[in-house]
Amino acid sequence: MRECKNNINPISDLLLERTSLIQLILVAVFIGFSVSLIVSSITLLHGFRPVIGIIVGLIICLSTLLYIFTTILKNLKTSKIINGFIYYNNDKNILIDVPRYEYSSEINEFLQRAFIESKDLKYIWEREPLSVFNDEDYENVPRSSDLIIEATEYFILDRISMHMQSYFHGLNIKDKNIYTFTPEQIPDVLLKNRFFMVFSKSLNERADFAEAAIENDENEEWYLCISENGTMFKKFELFLPRKAKLRRVNKKAIEIQTNRFSMIITIDFDGTNTFIPHNFEKYYLRLNNIFEANLFNISIKLDIKFKFKSLFLPSGWVYYKWVDSLIETMEELISEENFLESINWKTTSTILQCTDPDCIPINRMEQNE
Repeated sequence: MRECKNNINPISDLLLERTSLIQLILVAVFIGFSVSLIVSSITLLHGFRPVIGIIVGLIICLSTLLYIFTTILKNLKTSKIINGFIYYNNDKNILIDVPRYEYSSEINEFLQRAFIESKDLKYIWEREPLSVFNDEDYENVPRSSDLIIEATEYFILDRISMHMQSYFHGLNIKDKNIYTFTPEQIPDVLLKNRFFMVFSKSLNERADFAEAAIENDENEEWYLCISENGTMFKKFELFLPRKAKLRRVNKKAIEIQTNRFSMIITIDFDGTNTFIPHNFEKYYLRLNNIFEANLFNISIKLDIKFKFKSLFLPSGWVYYKWVDSLIETMEELISEENFLESINWKTTSTILQCTDPDCIPINRMEQNE
């Protein structure tokens, strides 16, 4: 299986590999024909046993076929790991907002809005906070970590929905080859995500939106509504190629299945810390005490597996090329590396080290340690 590092275009790569495969097969046919002529001539030589030629020919043929199929199967799988981060205030039991980092900002907003409406979620967050990870002898993973995973899953699916709408809008959204999924059609995904249950619940069933529900025109669709006290309604629709499916693999993973490939999105959050460049907390987040915050890593893994038949389908790929741009979008929104590049932190850090005497260079910190 290929690990997609700098290359983030699995569909384009597959099509290129398919072209290369066709070229390889054509070359193999011509070489095989040439070899057959040579072998036929050799068998006419005095003393050559035909059985030996048959055995050697079969071995070469089978070895070649095995190599080709192994190469094909290996290239049908690819994966991409995106590492993001969240800052957590231990004393206040809240997430610290990171300006211009969309993933962190939206996860923080989801938690706060969900806590306003759901006392159960707020109870879990306060009863088993993320600060439990600081205890060296902790035995059970705090249930608040499940909320981070579910909020991240909601964030990803919400962004996939937005991405699909934008992508398919240019293809004519009423196309018969495109299907629209609503929350009622993917219950196994939504029922195990408490943020979906809170934010997607009908306006007519929520007290905070009673006035909006009364004023709502039956012919008018609401996509986003925020009440006076901060609770949120957000409509969810997911556009996918016809016959595609969205299912839950486990509490950390969901899968999108299509006729040509499947993509499993796995979210891993286990309290592992990550590294951020020195001086980031002090100068960018304005934290007076860097020890008041925990920096947690969150990992999103995308496993894409193409079906064998997809190699032989020449048309219809326009309905699936959204995967390439989706991976790129996920990196822009979540990746720690991309975020630091987007705010040009290396240059900023260099300027700070040259102008601010309180900004300690990395090598000096290492020497002091």
